[in-house]
Amino acid sequence: MHVNEAALVDYAMDRLAVVSGDLVLTPTHRIRTTLLGEFEEDSRRLTVAVSAPDWSGVLAHELGHVEQFLDKRYAKAGDHQQRFDKHLAGQEVKPRALLSSVRYLQRMELDAERHAVRLIDRFALPVDRLRYIKSANAYVLAFEWARRHGRWPGSAWPLCHHRLITERDLGRLSPEVESAMGSKNPTPG
Repeated sequence: MHVNEAALVDYAMDRLAVVSGDLVLTPTHRIRTTLLGEFEEDSRRLTVAVSAPDWSGVLAHELGHVEQFLDKRYAKAGDHQQRFDKHLAGQEVKPRALLSSVRYLQRMELDAERHAVRLIDRFALPVDRLRYIKSANAYVLAFEWARRHGRWPGSAWPLCHHRLITERDLGRLSPEVESAMGSKNPTPG
């Protein structure tokens, strides 16, 4: 573990102590089929797969969700996530309600990504900052793609934009990004 990653782990343990939470660093590439990390509000457990590339960036992102929990921001995320999950499962969801939920979830994830970039800078983490930002943008925009298509994009998402997107970009998918997200192996940008 890099010395700066160790400092981030100490910081994470301090932040989680505020909510009597736990930090679990698993020696795997994923914590579940598709997840590299997650913060579970009910159990107050933050889990990160430390064999994943740039795992400290994942930890920084999940710490953004810890801060949201501490500040009681995005307290209704569960309701919006359930609506979004219903859509992904092929169940009928009113278009306006779905759009509202997707934007809520995108704003929440974008907020966590901003927090992650600040921690990457603050702790000088061994993470390729530009690649992280491009990946973060793709993740946030993937919610819009999933809203339009009723499923998550293919396995490799296009890296896009050189700066973190803003809230006004949440519904904007360029034709290239739209197309690449639908393919199995889009070309990184």
